[in-house]
Amino acid sequence: MLLTYSCPLWGASTKPISVYDREAEIGTMQRWFHDAGDRPSRNPVHDVNITMEADNSYAIVQQTFDKGHNWSVFQNRMHIADMTSLHAFKHKYAVTLSGMNHLPEVTIQLQWNGQGHIYVKDECVGENRRTGFLWRGSVEIRVEESAAGISPALLAAMVYAFWNGNP
Repeated sequence: MLLTYSCPLWGASTKPISVYDREAEIGTMQRWFHDAGDRPSRNPVHDVNITMEADNSYAIVQQTFDKGHNWSVFQNRMHIADMTSLHAFKHKYAVTLSGMNHLPEVTIQLQWNGQGHIYVKDECVGENRRTGFLWRGSVEIRVEESAAGISPALLAAMVYAFWNGNP
């Protein structure tokens, strides 16, 4: 599976972004921000929230920011998972989705070459990377077809949070 989406020119953009699986559009996602008084962090750069409209509606809503992000993940307004990011000098930056019921644990870990590897239950099943620069920037997500158990739309939103949550 090859998922792609264009990077917004500015990280703080709330413009809707189309997500594609090869040539077919699978949905649109959009970043949004809490009101200043409700923000988990004083700095809006760390306020990373995403909605994804596809076959199902997904929302990744930041709950706290303390040495990393903590998000709640919703599918059609039902809480289905929690996501956390690790910010530490001695460890690679990573975002982990801990699913409830049928969702597997998914981790995206930044590698030293600037790519992110995607792991399902500790098995590397794909990678993602930024391509281009500024005006033609995009993100490519390559995942084995056997990485079933997570929706492509949810994976794209998770990757968006991964790149926007990276300090």
